Amino acid sequence: MAKIDKKVIIIGVAIVIVLIPLVWMSLDVWQKKRITGMFTGDGVDQVNSSKLLIGSGRLFGKGFFQEGTLAQLDFLAEKHTDFIFAFVVETTGWFGGMFVILLYFILMGRILYLSKQANDLYGTVVIVGVLFMFIAHIFENIAMTMGVMPVTGIPAPFLSYGGSSMLANMLAIGLVECVVIRRDAQYR
Repeated sequence: MAKIDKKVIIIGVAIVIVLIPLVWMSLDVWQKKRITGMFTGDGVDQVNSSKLLIGSGRLFGKGFFQEGTLAQLDFLAEKHTDFIFAFVVETTGWFGGMFVILLYFILMGRILYLSKQANDLYGTVVIVGVLFMFIAHIFENIAMTMGVMPVTGIPAPFLSYGGSSMLANMLAIGLVECVVIRRDAQYR
């Protein structure tokens, strides 16, 4: 394993400490507000709207395409992107939200099972990497819609609108399947 000199690390940390105030002073007011809002929760209207949608869904939800729902009134802007979980919970309720989480657990369980079935370390590492990518995205997205985590723009896998995210998720599942196919080919 390569060793890094402690002096290099100390100099790097010192440079970062010196640059932080300089970068902060060069930011616009709205950029500063967005950064501080990540830590305080202030000024993030999308998160407040998302919390209201989740709460208004109650146990069974208000139903799809119902008149007068907060989602139909565009209370949550761009509800089809990163905040789709709030829309799902408002329309299908707590049970619908739990069903989405259950589907994610099934997917993660299957990927974990396949990681244990891999023949070599490389295959296991690839599958576990995909697993942790999905876990991080799912946790961040759901926690973000509830106001527990800062808004970062990480989409919910296979749920949020977005071509590049869907493509990346499909490629990740393709990597898992590639390891499985390679495993099965060795048994023939």
